[in-house]
Amino acid sequence: MTNGDEKTPEKIAIDNLATEAYLKVAGLNEIRKKRAFYGDAFYNAAEDIAGSILESDEAQEIRKRIREQEESLRKQIGYAGPTYGPADDRVSFEMYKTTRNSLNLAKFGDLEKLVRNNGAILKDEVPEKLKNLSYMEIMAKAEETGVLSKDGKLDLKKLDEESQYALAVHEALSQAYDTSAARKIGEKVDFYSEPNALLSQIAEKYKPKNGTPAGQGSQ
Repeated sequence: MTNGDEKTPEKIAIDNLATEAYLKVAGLNEIRKKRAFYGDAFYNAAEDIAGSILESDEAQEIRKRIREQEESLRKQIGYAGPTYGPADDRVSFEMYKTTRNSLNLAKFGDLEKLVRNNGAILKDEVPEKLKNLSYMEIMAKAEETGVLSKDGKLDLKKLDEESQYALAVHEALSQAYDTSAARKIGEKVDFYSEPNALLSQIAEKYKPKNGTPAGQGSQ
């Protein structure tokens, strides 16, 4: 019997995807992949937060896990050389992998709710019949029925219609997650910095000085 307080892998996946650090990783990667689409303002904002992602608790936990795995391997092979921490790009890659694995594990209904809460504008809802499915479940079913080969190749032509629709739902929700994560980074962009700077200069010029009313110069 399962403890009611015990979180399932699917719920843990949603928790991961909702975490600020993982949202930032997904958004950063999305903007880097599509720089021409998002523009320099988004790209610069994304690069500005890259360092903070690597300082997050989630990044530190991954560093610890990688270090423990490498120390175990060192002991196994009798290596006595110096120990170095994992490089930042390795940590960032592992964090991004976590978002992909979590997207694959999450139930479509939970994932839809999350991306909508993130600000994604989805015109249609996921059909009720598909809400309790996940990408991993579809892949497991495909493997059981021989549609997915042992080397991981999927024969879409042999996949039943519902599973094909479910895979399309997963693709759409995954893209919505990445896009909403990128837009969250864009919320920090000050798109009005130039007009505001110009107006500030003008306002400063017209500030009252020595008791002179605003907008009035010397006569």
